[in-house]
Amino acid sequence: MHLLYILVVTFTSPLAPCGRRGLADASCSINRITANRYSECEWITIHVDVIKIVRGQPVLEGTADFDAKHHPEAPTDVSMINQPRIADGVRVLRLRGGYYGDPYPVCPRLHPADGRPANQTRTARSSARNARRDMDLRGARILVPGATGEIGAALAVRLHALGARTALAGRDREALTRVSAACEHAPARTFDAWDAYSCAKTVDWAAAELGGLDGVVVCVGVAAFGPAGEVEDAVSEHLMAVNALAPMAFLRAAGDRLPEGGVLAAVTGIVAEAAPARMADYAAAKAALATWLTAVRREQRRQGVTVLEINLPHMDTGFAGRAVAGQAPPLPRGLPVPDAVDVIVRALSEGARLVRPGSGAALEVVR
Repeated sequence: MHLLYILVVTFTSPLAPCGRRGLADASCSINRITANRYSECEWITIHVDVIKIVRGQPVLEGTADFDAKHHPEAPTDVSMINQPRIADGVRVLRLRGGYYGDPYPVCPRLHPADGRPANQTRTARSSARNARRDMDLRGARILVPGATGEIGAALAVRLHALGARTALAGRDREALTRVSAACEHAPARTFDAWDAYSCAKTVDWAAAELGGLDGVVVCVGVAAFGPAGEVEDAVSEHLMAVNALAPMAFLRAAGDRLPEGGVLAAVTGIVAEAAPARMADYAAAKAALATWLTAVRREQRRQGVTVLEINLPHMDTGFAGRAVAGQAPPLPRGLPVPDAVDVIVRALSEGARLVRPGSGAALEVVR
């Protein structure tokens, strides 16, 4: 679950004009964080976008990540505001937070807008707990379920070109043969997303074919449209099976197989957060997967396995036109598939935890 907070902060050293010096040269302190939020969890993981107001317009200066103590029986000191107060000279923090129960404090990790670390100060214990392990894609053994779709196929071919050893899985045998040929006849297998056992056995097959696994990137998905009251139960069940239960089955089966530095990844979508009208069941399935990934990330951190959520906007794939029910509303032009694949590959290689629509670019990588 992502929460949006807007905070006003002061900098202990002033920022120079934009373009000459950046966040790396400044530090900040939060005047006050108040949050009327109750939870049984003791700690809140918070991601911060640091925004400077320039002539009335917000400009992203960088990001920070830290954990905050949260008493289980009292509200954490953070107040939720829907809209920022924009005024010249005011600097704003935009926070997205999630809960977990690991009781170790983490020092703030400040980054400039390009994502390079600007402040590495942290305790040794928190550093070990939050270390990100980059993946060398050369020789990496990666299973790609959904390799017959536009995104999955393009990703499989790109991973192969970068030296990864891929195993491909999909429902369209003919398309699977074409993608396999483009990857120098990588091993390929069909599966049924309705059958969780089929998904799990595909992981066993891939591990046997490749001699082990270093990563799984699930790219399966299907859409449906229409008012919630008009969506048939069978359609809702299909959406949940393909968009949530099948990816969960793949990643669950792979979790104990991956070595330290491995990656579990799945495509969710901006609908999980936006929850558009006439897409209730589709959005709910994607949101279920996103929540599951967040929980598994917390479980896997001590094993050194990265869990990556690939939260994509509307893509230029014709996906909406292949909905199992209903008709898609008018949609803007989608993001080209090669652009998304570029960012996904970068996120995999950097041990990132999230790909999401960005403020200054089509997609951004969050480590």
